[in-house]
Amino acid sequence: MKLLHRAKLIGVIKNIGPDEMGLAGSIELLPAAEPFKPLFDFLIDEERNHQEPPFSEEILEGWSIEDEHGVDRPIFAPAIDNNYTTIEWRW
Repeated sequence: MKLLHRAKLIGVIKNIGPDEMGLAGSIELLPAAEPFKPLFDFLIDEERNHQEPPFSEEILEGWSIEDEHGVDRPIFAPAIDNNYTTIEWRW
């Protein structure tokens, strides 16, 4: 599967399985992910993630996952953790 932001490839997802309220897997981020790392850090920071995100709608919206059949499904901004190696998301 592929993680996309506004149709731009951000990372490749493998080892997908259920996780509490969504799905999780391992991810290999591409260089295109670099500008989004502050967002990923914010979303997993338990002390700050209840606050209003200090990011534009341009960054917060437009996330999707493309499956192996090329079907693109919108998601909320993903949580990427463990030194940017795991991903969790909800449809």
